[in-house]
Amino acid sequence: PASNMRYANLGYTLLGCIIEQSSGIPYEEYIQNHLLIPLEMHSSGIHGRNYAKADKHAEGYRWNESKQELVSDDEKTLAVTSADGGLYTTTSDFLKWSKMLLGTKQEILNKESIKLMVTPHTLNLPKAIDDPDEYGYGLFVHDSSPLRFSHPGFIPGFRSHISVYPEKDLHILIFCNNTSANPYEISNHLEEFLNKMN
Repeated sequence: PASNMRYANLGYTLLGCIIEQSSGIPYEEYIQNHLLIPLEMHSSGIHGRNYAKADKHAEGYRWNESKQELVSDDEKTLAVTSADGGLYTTTSDFLKWSKMLLGTKQEILNKESIKLMVTPHTLNLPKAIDDPDEYGYGLFVHDSSPLRFSHPGFIPGFRSHISVYPEKDLHILIFCNNTSANPYEISNHLEEFLNKMN
């Protein structure tokens, strides 16, 4: 423990199973009742067992090499569970979650839980993905001044990257419905630009 770590979505699938077993209700129902509704994230939800895509939901795209164009990524290819990639949201909704990590919504998570999330719990983290820093509970914690934590996301048709500077109350949230885009790179450029301004 706390000596090595390799990120895997399977860990979140397992966490979802633990939540269901301990609460006695489906994961998507638990998240809706204990996180999304209290945070007033009304445009967010979980792709649960009976999920049906709504007209207002973004379509995911991927690059088709043979056609040399972007094509719609059939949602049947979303090989994810509710807990490891089932969240749908908007940047304005997700900002509410992001600000919760600064302690502004104490009725959702107490300060001790938030501290555990943003405290590194790993050493010698494998550099197999974009963020080669330490991992807290669900967040990469960067050895930087000011403090920064972040997390990438990648499922068929969609990519994302969030980067938060808690001391500055700065939240960079990049959501893409095109797997050819690089939200990590976009986030880095924005961070460099904003840091030059300060």
